[in-house]
Amino acid sequence: MDKDAFRAADGEMVIRADMTLGGAKISVSLGDDTNLATPGNETDYISLGVTGTAGALTYALATQNANTAWLDNDYNSAASQQSKTGVSVSTTWGSATVALGHATNDNGGLTGVEVSYPTGVFTTTASYVAESATGAENNWDVKVVYAEGAMSLTVATDESDDWNVNVSYEMGNGMNLFIGADDGSEDTYAGLSCDLGGDAPLLASYADDSNNDDSND
Repeated sequence: MDKDAFRAADGEMVIRADMTLGGAKISVSLGDDTNLATPGNETDYISLGVTGTAGALTYALATQNANTAWLDNDYNSAASQQSKTGVSVSTTWGSATVALGHATNDNGGLTGVEVSYPTGVFTTTASYVAESATGAENNWDVKVVYAEGAMSLTVATDESDDWNVNVSYEMGNGMNLFIGADDGSEDTYAGLSCDLGGDAPLLASYADDSNNDDSND
């Protein structure tokens, strides 16, 4: 959902409390929104998230207050002055996993459906979102995952705006190789992880963002 307007905390001070109540996990967070391009028009933002299961359904609920009329200096692309609420439910239907989601904010509502279906070594996931929020367009995504033995390959597209390819390979002795391209091949990366034993992992990676655009990474 491109226009759900949930805030992306980046370089900000956030305090979060997690708790379990019955079969639900509850998280509450408080963000200090003081790093603003135009100070003096700010209110701390509060978020609430709940996830859990009920019978065959898995659910998630999230809500966030309207906190400020300004975007800060930490590359938050969501218009954070909007209050917003979102809910999703998913279940298994035969071999397929089906999910429904709805979000609403001060600019309108968004409704999406996603279906994931495994066939042998392939798993295909497709989604469609109808967005009525101001400035939003309906969108669809498709992802195919191939996994067999030591190798995993993921190919995904976001309509015609973006596509990415990611490959991982288990080399043995606790070593894994990762190679991929994102943002329509504008970004590339390679990485190597190694299990040093005693719950001590080592990860080294290198990435090149050729267009210096983080929005599609």
